[in-house]
Amino acid sequence: MTGLNEAFIITKEKRDELVEKDAKSDEIIRPILRGKDIGRNSYTFADLYVITAYKGISLIMKETYPAVFEHLKQFEERLRKRGQCEGTATSPGSNQHHWLELDNNVSREKLDNFLRQKIYYREISDAMNAVFVEDYIFITNKSYMMTGKDVNKNLLSFLNSNIFNRIMLQQANLTGGKGPSFFKNMPLPLVIKSEDRITEDVLNRFYDLSPEEISYIEKASNK
Repeated sequence: MTGLNEAFIITKEKRDELVEKDAKSDEIIRPILRGKDIGRNSYTFADLYVITAYKGISLIMKETYPAVFEHLKQFEERLRKRGQCEGTATSPGSNQHHWLELDNNVSREKLDNFLRQKIYYREISDAMNAVFVEDYIFITNKSYMMTGKDVNKNLLSFLNSNIFNRIMLQQANLTGGKGPSFFKNMPLPLVIKSEDRITEDVLNRFYDLSPEEISYIEKASNK
């Protein structure tokens, strides 16, 4: 996401320092979660923050966010060497964006997706480890995000359920195969659109599981 985490992902101490120098710094500094911070139905905040230097912010960075500019200035040489920036003499970059900005041409509109209710889940783990998040919190590239009108707490319950984790998730490559391509053809149960909160029992009835099948899935989930 950033191209140089050392520059853009900062500690709480550094965040507080930048805000103390210039209160406007807070406008572009947001909490961020790593993959290992995300668990089943919860997350652990490690007091890390990301500087959301969207594409085009370089035009106003020095004047509008001087403290952040001076912080990033320390990393200028390394930031310029990113492949999406200028690169080096022997390995020229593509000049897609200014060295002050995040990699991958992140627009302000794309950042607005993080304002919406969403589900985060870990990229690499033996279970889904999904959590519902409504706060303006970002994630690193070791995680995935689901957002949209159909993202709700019943979808979260389904993703964290025994039947999903022990039957459906086994189709994914657990070394990083839980991305969009995995979910593209994944049939979702209509029960997730219910106004009532779904449980393991509701899902078992929906899939018409026998007692033996339920027992098998529960034993596999407890291993």
